[in-house]
Amino acid sequence: MIHFTTLIRRRPAVPLLVTLLPGLWACAALDEAAVGRTDRVFEAPFYVNYEPHTAERPVVVLPVVLDPVSGEPFNLAGRGQALQPLLDALNASLAASQCCRFVATHDLPALGGPAIYLGMLDGETAPDGTGIEQAVHEEYSPLILHSLKPAPEWRTAAAALAAQHGAARVLFIQLAFTQFPKADRGFFGKKVVLGTDYEVPVRFFSAVDGPIEVVALTGVLLDADGNMLRVGGEGIAGYDAPFWVQVFEAGKDIDTDALGELVKNERRDDLAGRPLKWQAALDSLLEQMTGAI
Repeated sequence: MIHFTTLIRRRPAVPLLVTLLPGLWACAALDEAAVGRTDRVFEAPFYVNYEPHTAERPVVVLPVVLDPVSGEPFNLAGRGQALQPLLDALNASLAASQCCRFVATHDLPALGGPAIYLGMLDGETAPDGTGIEQAVHEEYSPLILHSLKPAPEWRTAAAALAAQHGAARVLFIQLAFTQFPKADRGFFGKKVVLGTDYEVPVRFFSAVDGPIEVVALTGVLLDADGNMLRVGGEGIAGYDAPFWVQVFEAGKDIDTDALGELVKNERRDDLAGRPLKWQAALDSLLEQMTGAI
């Protein structure tokens, strides 16, 4: 039995459970037949518990991989290749981390792993058939957290990996391009909430309903049997576009120069030690998933 508990403080998340039937998506209880679940997230931190659990050690963490949708060259014009330097930096940090046992090579299937989408309901990589709709009174597209369960073969392999390393938990992390909605900041300003204790202002001349392009991390914490316990994510950095570009729905893609700056130079000035933005996001994800960094 799945217990629907979340970490959203102000209002409960609204879970939707979907199972794939011939030709359609349908609501269902989250049992062995269910493959997906969608939650609306109303504020940071962007995490949802699927099962009550405690922080247990050790935790095996797999190398960060590119979200499959972000890596589809025909969908996002090959932007996934630009993320390789960031992937390398993230995995080097995980290899040096004391929080988990980093397993650089493993025999898990390349396909069939868990999948997490954190982004706008109507984002360009948003899943179809979530059953969630933007209410008439909502000025901004809602933020959703959508997950797909791993395939049985992947779960079996993950359980074997956990047993091999004597681990109580397995942490699976993805890097993705996504889109976050804007939010109000005071009476006249706008902002984007990117993650745990992390929000940045948006320029005044910015389309109200235009999205913010975001580079983000998502994670899934699994137990020793490969069952999903907790899902969530952190935005690393967001990129806006001028109003005149947004009104024509052209948007501003995150270019390779911006990604290079993100890997080497962009820092969180609001945090002690001014860590790189990607490092701060990874640390927050590890803390939220494992209880310590």
